[in-house]
Amino acid sequence: MKFSSWLSSWTRRADWSKNTRRTAGRRNSAAPFGHAEVSMSAEPLEPRLVLDASTPVDDLAAFAKALKNGGATLYGAAWDATTTTQRQLFGDGAQFLNFVEVTNADHSLNSTANANNITTTSPTWVFAGQSRLVGNQTLAALAAQANIAIPQGFTPGMATIATQTLLAGSPLMIPLDGFDPNGDDLTYSVTVNQTSPVLTATLRPRVGALKITVAGYGEMLIDTFDDLVPRVTERLKELADSGFYDGLTFHRVLNNFVIQGGDPTGTGSGGSTLGDFDDQFHVDLQHNRTGLISMAKTTDDTNDSQFFITEGAQRHLDYNHAIFGVLVEGESVRDAISNTPTNASSKPVVDVIMQSVTVVEDKENAVLMLKVANGVIGEADVTIRATDPNGNFFEQTFHVNVTADATNSNPFLDDIPLIRTSQGTPISFNVQVFDADPNPPGQSIAYLSQSTLDANNLPVPYTSNSNRLTYSVAIGTGLVNVTPTANFVGTEKITIATGITTSAIDYQVAPIEIVSSASNLTLSASNDPRHDAADDGIADTFQVRLNNSGLLEISINGKVGQLATLASVQTLIINGSTDTDTLTIDFSNGNPIPAGGLDFNGDAEAAGGSDQMIVKGASGGPMSYRLTDTNDGSFSVNGVTLITFT
Repeated sequence: MKFSSWLSSWTRRADWSKNTRRTAGRRNSAAPFGHAEVSMSAEPLEPRLVLDASTPVDDLAAFAKALKNGGATLYGAAWDATTTTQRQLFGDGAQFLNFVEVTNADHSLNSTANANNITTTSPTWVFAGQSRLVGNQTLAALAAQANIAIPQGFTPGMATIATQTLLAGSPLMIPLDGFDPNGDDLTYSVTVNQTSPVLTATLRPRVGALKITVAGYGEMLIDTFDDLVPRVTERLKELADSGFYDGLTFHRVLNNFVIQGGDPTGTGSGGSTLGDFDDQFHVDLQHNRTGLISMAKTTDDTNDSQFFITEGAQRHLDYNHAIFGVLVEGESVRDAISNTPTNASSKPVVDVIMQSVTVVEDKENAVLMLKVANGVIGEADVTIRATDPNGNFFEQTFHVNVTADATNSNPFLDDIPLIRTSQGTPISFNVQVFDADPNPPGQSIAYLSQSTLDANNLPVPYTSNSNRLTYSVAIGTGLVNVTPTANFVGTEKITIATGITTSAIDYQVAPIEIVSSASNLTLSASNDPRHDAADDGIADTFQVRLNNSGLLEISINGKVGQLATLASVQTLIINGSTDTDTLTIDFSNGNPIPAGGLDFNGDAEAAGGSDQMIVKGASGGPMSYRLTDTNDGSFSVNGVTLITFT
């Protein structure tokens, strides 16, 4: 779509066309560190025999519980492949077995093994009458030896959730480890019982998952936060899809802290050929529990391929390392790796090898986010229900104690948009900072420039060339003033930072484009500041307007992606993708159309999609409209749809 600078004409182009109380029941009706450190394919989480939701089948979780209650104990080694195979026979029910570890940190038999006459690390079953079976057994053999029939059922189940402590201002991600005897997909619902408004409980959307298969130990399933930190999860999934992680090790293990992997050199100094990418944080993601998976790196914005999984809360890592998921299955695997013996460099004595890291779909588990505002204390009961397609359900209630958070997390910078101006033409803009909690007196947020960092003996990741531009950052407000020199054309970078103490600084290096005269500016969903959003199957939005400072502002998917002086742009070109694209042109602060007009090229979207262009805040004046090879979409002005293409 092409517009004159005063919106007097518009041309429709051919290239825009689109070619713990627990209950179970049934309803009758269906219910719905070291150096570190796209459209992604997904495979099913695991082979599952899916039967009618109300067809009784072997309930392996119930069988595991019955064996435990009947006095059966499984002795073995968590790192032993044979033992792991035996436990995996029970599927999600393995967590309910009475499993006893029989080895020391160096993999030798421990005192428990000696006391119980266990002579092998392979599985040894000891039953109530002291009879025993050694080696992997079938379910039928175990049932016969224990004299316990394998229970039949169709009701979903869930791992027990203990009483939780929720810190005010520090959202807690709780894994919901669900399972169904029939292998059906599960849906979840949540209710909160509290005497006064204290907390919110939100089921996270199912947006992605990774499965890490560790040789000997078993599997860990990570539900990822693709919607909160897409730049991070897209990198991890791209590497996983390429097979990058297959055969790599957890090269750094620190018990009660982290297990770290993803370095092809196994030294902590390696990475992928894709190179470093910038940090991406979200205020809801804090290192406040075991099982969070986060990016490892050396200095600011040096993420690549290495990651770690936490043991316990590690709040000093908040907004320094990017969390991108939480462990929903395989906590026993993580714990066993954490307890493996290491040398003086924290490297496991026996390699802990990731056989594979794969992108999967997780349709049986979920993640619950508990959240309460700063300064609030209290308690509540939270009830979670897991339901299969026929309405059969399982629910449990757990208690939550809300207490004050003693940690003052560091502030971090939002992504800085692309900046453009003409040579010799100053440009000013504000940077945005996020801070999860109020700061103590005397510790206000500071905005730092290259000169301020230098004056405080702090590192400067990039030193700008004063022959190209000069700049300043207002320490109390974040207002950035950039003045290009009269004789430089090209791109120069500036360093902007924030912090409340000199020990925790978040940096960004922002490119400043300086043009000699007005030239075309082309943007697409690939310029979404958060990640490359083009052709990902999710609808994209663009907004063009003048901001309160009179700069041309282009937002992509709700985030400002570009700021430019209007005089530096000849024609603004917005290229859509195979996603549904919506362009809004907002005249509320004045005419944002550059002198050479605006082109909107929608591209061809998927079946059922429809591009649209919306003009709002426009005043009177003639408008001409020409159609060429139009397939779908719509055009509206000030809330009124004038034309629809079908």
